[in-house]
Amino acid sequence: MVTVVDEEGVEFIHASTSLGVIENSFEADYYLSRFIRAVRPKL
Repeated sequence: MVTVVDEEGVEFIHASTSLGVIENSFEADYYLSRFIRAVRPKL
């Protein structure tokens, strides 16, 4: 779930199997190398 969208980037929360619920930035190296795209589902 996206929590922040601003000039500095995008942050989101998710459940980590080892750390529990955490907040990360899409600009982190881990996500930059893995994230492809996000879309809004059609209703």
